[in-house]
Amino acid sequence: MRLLACALPWLLQVPCAIGATGAGGHGEPPLAEEPWNTGWAFYIDNDAFALVSRDQQYTGGFALTLSGRRAAEYTISLQPVLDAIDRTTGFDGLGKGSAHLQRHALHVGVAAFTPKDIAAREPIPDDRPYASLVLLSNTQQTANLADHVVYQSSFVLGLLGTDVAESMQNAIHKSDGFQPARGWDHQISDGGEPTALYVASRYETIAFHVEPGGGDYQLQTSLGASLGFATQIGVGISGRWGRIDTPWWTFVPDYAEYASLGTPVSGRTQGGGLHGNDLFVWGGLGVRYRLYNALLEGQFRHSDVTYGRDQLHSLLAELSVGVTAGVGGGRYLSFLLRARTPELEDAPNALPLWGSIVLMQLY
Repeated sequence: MRLLACALPWLLQVPCAIGATGAGGHGEPPLAEEPWNTGWAFYIDNDAFALVSRDQQYTGGFALTLSGRRAAEYTISLQPVLDAIDRTTGFDGLGKGSAHLQRHALHVGVAAFTPKDIAAREPIPDDRPYASLVLLSNTQQTANLADHVVYQSSFVLGLLGTDVAESMQNAIHKSDGFQPARGWDHQISDGGEPTALYVASRYETIAFHVEPGGGDYQLQTSLGASLGFATQIGVGISGRWGRIDTPWWTFVPDYAEYASLGTPVSGRTQGGGLHGNDLFVWGGLGVRYRLYNALLEGQFRHSDVTYGRDQLHSLLAELSVGVTAGVGGGRYLSFLLRARTPELEDAPNALPLWGSIVLMQLY
């Protein structure tokens, strides 16, 4: 088990001693104690935001992120589990050898996936299966100020196959006058099944320039791996351009397995004031090699429609573009579009395309 856990930091080019207990506690303390509440973010995802007249693939979801020290100390927090995994992998000591900041987030959300024909009541064996995920996750970030590197890890605890996504989707369809989705009885792990995910990522800012009058920019690379209901490795590059008022370490585009897994929100300057004057466009390109996806392959419980790994593309690419604007009082509004290459090899699937609206409040 320890050998498997050590695979993640090895992929991130960091050491992991098989007999060690982890590097936690050996680095320097953070520059300042994390405030109890640094802000929140609310996400709405929907394929309709991408201006496509279809309801398939990742059809949508909702999520709420709460940030600050509270995220690690709430009773429902999964931070103790994340800490234990980070110690096992050796990830907890990364970035702490010099001046650094640490941030936390707690995230709750739901995501829904459907085939193209949502009117059919019977299983559809040659299209994406219905699938849903209700999740609770904790994320921890360490920003090393000297190296311009952010280390981020997340632990997700979720439920597949509940009725939450069905109720959410059909309530929206009813209010909009669309037909209900009738095939949810055939979703992956219908009736409910626990699932989990551990994610470890490294983000390095390779260019960051800010000057009065705008024209600021930031360029960043990423490397990450995950183990659980979406087991994969990936690399990426992202950047932003425009008027940048927030520090380089706050720009860490959300790790998303379609739905966001929640990045900490923080906006205080070192002098204690709030940022909020940003107006920039941003984008990213990522490539990941997928080894397992429970939302298509199923898990332990029987599912009416599943796919084998030999029926799926393992190499996937994802493109994201967006705009973020500060609207005053520490509030931000973002809109982004995401597209991913199809995962099914032979099914008649359109390109997965969806949009997100994010409202963020910094304290």
